[in-house]
This record gives sequence, structure tokens and C-alpha cells, in this order.
Amino acid sequence: MKLLMITTSAIAALLLSGCGSKAPSIDCDTFERCYILSLIAGQKSLQSHTEFNQLKVVIAVDYDVQKSTEVQTKVKESSGSTEFDALAKQSLHDSVAALLPVLATLPVEEQEKSESFSTDLIMKTADYPDEPIIEPEPDLVEGFFDNGQLKFRGYELGFDRVGHWQTFYEDGTLRYDEHHPAGIRKRFHENGLLAQEGFFDEGLEQGEFTDYHDNGNLRAKRNFKDGQIVGFAEAYSEDGTLEQRANFDARGNGTLQEFWPNGQLKWDTAVINGQPSGEQKYYDPQGERVVAKAIAAAKVFQQSITDNDIDTFMRFILDEEIMFEGTRVAYQRIIWQFTEKMKSGTFSQDLASFTESTQMFIDGDEYYAYLPMTIRTPSAEGMMARESALVGYSTDIGKTWKFVDASDGYDVVDAVLFSLPRELSIPLFPEPKLLDMRSE
Repeated sequence: MKLLMITTSAIAALLLSGCGSKAPSIDCDTFERCYILSLIAGQKSLQSHTEFNQLKVVIAVDYDVQKSTEVQTKVKESSGSTEFDALAKQSLHDSVAALLPVLATLPVEEQEKSESFSTDLIMKTADYPDEPIIEPEPDLVEGFFDNGQLKFRGYELGFDRVGHWQTFYEDGTLRYDEHHPAGIRKRFHENGLLAQEGFFDEGLEQGEFTDYHDNGNLRAKRNFKDGQIVGFAEAYSEDGTLEQRANFDARGNGTLQEFWPNGQLKWDTAVINGQPSGEQKYYDPQGERVVAKAIAAAKVFQQSITDNDIDTFMRFILDEEIMFEGTRVAYQRIIWQFTEKMKSGTFSQDLASFTESTQMFIDGDEYYAYLPMTIRTPSAEGMMARESALVGYSTDIGKTWKFVDASDGYDVVDAVLFSLPRELSIPLFPEPKLLDMRSE
């Protein structure tokens, strides 16, 4: 049996939409609306009898097509007037009975809902006073530390925090001062200074937030929408120096910058979906791009090969042990084979030129540069061109560099440099090709 709980406020709202004292025609397309309209019709029919005053009765209505085709009504709570009770019972019976032919015209799924229903309905005279709505009062809630010091104080309604709440450190210093479900929340350091201030709505940050270091200096300024940073944001060091600046839209797209302690730009990148994307521009404390320093060093390195300048060449080679052909050997030993070819003249290089498609990566204090290049080398057939790249490594912001030829393969480069950034990929380079010098 379907038990419908029909509130007097819902019926009252629909009563106000009726026209005078005339019972509204039942024009509906769902069982629930048809049913409510029939109850309203019974209520209006009763209230048209003005000979009664200040009376209220509860009538139970029950219908189950499996038991009977008749609507059953009975007085559940009497008004004290037998005549008024009987009139209310008959008014409700007649209005619900008139509903049954209407229900037969509804869609099949709505008809199935109407096969059984039961309701207890409060019926009253038109002059019966409305019962006052009593709002529940919130309860004061307090908690204490083992030392007896107040830990928190606030109000709860049911299981929800409402109104003003305060939370304390164990020594009594205020930790949080906030308002629920929406309002300004302040968080404090243990020394009592403000740590953060901003507006929360249902637990989500909204609008401008400011954060402070425990010395009182500004730590961050951010703008939020529904808990996500949108718009301008800045972060500062303890001495007040700008460290980061960002500007994001609601999709997490925008720009991100980092700064050196002297105020010079350190890193500049585009951000897509909250992740750095595209070209990563890194700068040293003097404002020079680190990749430019890498290219300058790489040109010296490549020129040393062209000039057979082994001393200069070796300045750019890492002295590390790696696994080579199944044996752990010094990388410089592998390089020694190459330098022997330089000394004997069995290897020579005419020119190395770098392209614009450079990439920079940073991992802590380690800088990695990927520098694509084209190398020209003479051969018995003529001048050959080979596509390759250098992978540069620096731990002093680009002052000094070590290089590994990417054509040695990813495994060798990764072994020499210990751990390549996961974003850095090394392609398979094409075979060298013979240049047509007549076209140059």
C-alpha cells in the first residue's frame, strides 16, 4: 500500500491558487497531483459550511483496489463535534471517489501508482488558526583539552555546525574563528598572529583569500570560485619577496611565473588544465635565459670537436660510471675511444648548427637542456649531414654544463645523467644523408 504524507503547507499553497470557494476541476497528468487536487476539493467543500467555527478533525482515507473498489474514510482524531466530523468524512470521501474515474485516464505507469494509497488528512474550518512553526534552537557545544583548557566552542543544529565557532590551541590561543554554513573564517598561528582570512560557503572558498607567515608578512593572495583558484594569485617568502605569480581561468588555463630572491624572473610557462605546458622559460638570477647559456656552452663543446681541442672537449664530459655492454665502466673510457679517433684524424667534424626547437627541464637544483642540432662531417662520398641532439646537464643554474650526445641512445644518456626528467624524450634519429654541396 502506498502511504502518501501530504503536508498541510503543500495543500495550503495549492488552495491559494484556487478560484474562490468553487471546488477546482481536476486537471492533472500525474497520480500525485491528481490526488492532492482531490484532497483540496474535499477541504474546500468542508470549508463552504460556515455554520462551524474553530474546529479541526483528522480523517483517514484508504483505498486498495485489491480489497475493494470503494474509498474508505474514517475519523481518526475527532473535532469534538459529531456533526462536523461526519461532514468532513463525507466531503473527503466524495472528493476522493470523484478522483477514481480521472485516475483511469492517466498513463499506465501513473495508474499503477494509484492502485493503493492511504493518507491522514487534517481538515479544519476556514477560521481555524494556523499552528505556529517552531524553529528548533541550536545547541551550544564545547570541548576541552586534558588540561581543562577550552578546545572548541560553537553551535550545532542536528549534526551540522551553525553560527559562530571558535577553536583553540592547547595554551588557550585562538586557532580558528569562523561562521557556518557561510561566512568569514580566520585561522591563526600559535603565536596569535593571523595565518589566513577568507570567505567560506558550505566548505568552499569564495572570493579573495590572504595568507600570512608567522612573522606577520604576507604569504599569499589568491582569488577563489567554488573552491578553485580563478584569476590572480601571488605567493611571497617570509621576508616579503615575491616568489610566484599566476593567473588562471576556471578551467585551470593561464600563466605561471617564479622569481629569484632578487626579484628577477626565474621561470615562466603557460598552464593548461592546471599543468605546465609548452615552452618552459628558465632564467638565472641575472635575468639571462638558461637555455641561451646552454647553447653558448654547447657551441664551445661542438667547436672543440671541430678543432680537435681535446682539453676543452673533456671539460664538458661527465666522469661517471655506467653499464656499457654488460660491464660497469667509466663513461670517460668510452669517450676516450672517441678522442683517440680525434687525435688520429679518423674522425672530423666540419660544422654543428643548433635549431630553435630547444627544451628546458628542471628537477630541484638540476637543469636539463635538450638541444637539437645538425652535424656536418666529411666522408669519402662527400659531406654528410646527421640529425642529433645534445642533452645538457647543469647544477649551478647554467654556469657550467656537461653534455651527452643523444644519438648514443636513451639508455646511455639516462645512465650518464643518472635520471632524465620523465618529460624528456629522445627520438630515433634518421640515418646521415649526403649533402648536395652544389645547392649551397
